[in-house]
Amino acid sequence: MLRLLVAGGIVYYMMNMPPSLDLTKPSFTLYYASWCPHCKTMMPDWDALGSNVNGIVIRKLEQKQNTEYDVSGYPTIIYRDGKGNGEKYEGKRTLEDMKAYLSAKV
Repeated sequence: MLRLLVAGGIVYYMMNMPPSLDLTKPSFTLYYASWCPHCKTMMPDWDALGSNVNGIVIRKLEQKQNTEYDVSGYPTIIYRDGKGNGEKYEGKRTLEDMKAYLSAKV
């Protein structure tokens, strides 16, 4: 199955989407690479978010395992509203800033 997601003016083509990536629920997804120093730096703050913030599902996908996503830089964070719309998160990669961003989405 091929799915399209538009986020920040970029079209992401998603093939063979894992069942855990349910686009019918609001989500905040980190696409990362284990070798990326920026990803390593932000990971403690990301992990501190937990798995759910105000009903928004928090998940992370390592890019080497998910090459069907057209992500060109790391880390890439995408918020999806559960209605087919998405946007690339451009804020600071701190726990406080990501929580504030998610609070504004509720």
